[in-house]
Amino acid sequence: MERAMMYTAEVPDLASAYCLLQAVDILNMLPSTANPADPDSNVTGFSPYLLYYNSAPPLEQLYAFGSFCTVHLDADHLDPLRPNVRAASCIYLCRAHHCHSQGHIVWEYRDNGKGRKLIVPEISSHIWNYFPMRTGPEKHLSNSLTFVAPDFASHSEDSRPPFGVCPKLYIDNTTDPMCPHFPDSQVILAAQSDASPSLPPLPQQPSKYKTRQFDRMSKNLGAKVRRTFLINGTSGPVDFYEGIVRSITPSNKYDIMYDDNDSEEMSEREFAYYSMPPKAQAHAHIAHLGGDYCAKECTSCN
Repeated sequence: MERAMMYTAEVPDLASAYCLLQAVDILNMLPSTANPADPDSNVTGFSPYLLYYNSAPPLEQLYAFGSFCTVHLDADHLDPLRPNVRAASCIYLCRAHHCHSQGHIVWEYRDNGKGRKLIVPEISSHIWNYFPMRTGPEKHLSNSLTFVAPDFASHSEDSRPPFGVCPKLYIDNTTDPMCPHFPDSQVILAAQSDASPSLPPLPQQPSKYKTRQFDRMSKNLGAKVRRTFLINGTSGPVDFYEGIVRSITPSNKYDIMYDDNDSEEMSEREFAYYSMPPKAQAHAHIAHLGGDYCAKECTSCN
């Protein structure tokens, strides 16, 4: 499996270790006859991931190795030479849990041959059938699982197939992976009519409120939060989990990374609450519950 993925993506040999980790993740999520659901039947059994974690495999977190993707660059990932660039074109390597982190490992490639490895919390966009590191023009995987090159001949009236003739496969040379019109599948079936294929609508630009909210939230990058919890009810001591704001998600939420390598997303309201001192959080929680404990002093933190 690793050799097949390396051959398909044509990435440098230095990426073979990440390719092996990606293959391990895929095999662990696939059903296996080594874990039969019923020993008396020949039905394929459970996946190793299901038996180990007691939960369904996160198939939505799997991306094609070596395929094109874009990621958001937070303050920790900004390039000092390009401080205003907030997105990067990358190729996907593997999930980041192998490095004891949340998210994904990608490689930002550039035209000058240089690049850098990034660990990001999420993938902004992904094109599974475009492999930019392949040599030559054949970089797009067709629906027939064969690599095709862009057809640079103009698709004029003379170049279109006549009516009644089986249409051919071609790729629009004006389509670019960074363009918002880039389809899910690069291969387009030439229509028998002169009508061009309909393009998806342009993505809406973020509103001024979202932009101001993002700028306001960006000022809290690196800030600490403490998620407080009560031990043995309201009469017991108070303890907390401590974490920091790692980045701002595209949906304008705080990406919190805790000391135990766990992570979660928080809204602005939740961030304001968990930014208070633990004792103040305990008072607010007890006051929300009501009763005679509202005026009681909380036990100090452990």
